[in-house]
Amino acid sequence: MDLNTVSHELTIRVPDCRATYGKLSLRGAIFLTPPVESEWEIRCFFRDTDGHLLEISQSKQQRRVRAPTNAGSAALT
Repeated sequence: MDLNTVSHELTIRVPDCRATYGKLSLRGAIFLTPPVESEWEIRCFFRDTDGHLLEISQSKQQRRVRAPTNAGSAALT
């Protein structure tokens, strides 16, 4: 495995990236960066004990859920 190659094995979507970063750091995870925020997500990367690059990601987009209505049409909430 080439540790200089930028390619990740798995993205884990979490509800709060910064909180997850804090918890995992306290448990011994060594992150390559702190959480980085972009327009659409907050994410950070760390390596597991085998050297695989893993990503923790929080979406900043609100999910739109269709709610059933009595009229038979779908409304967005």
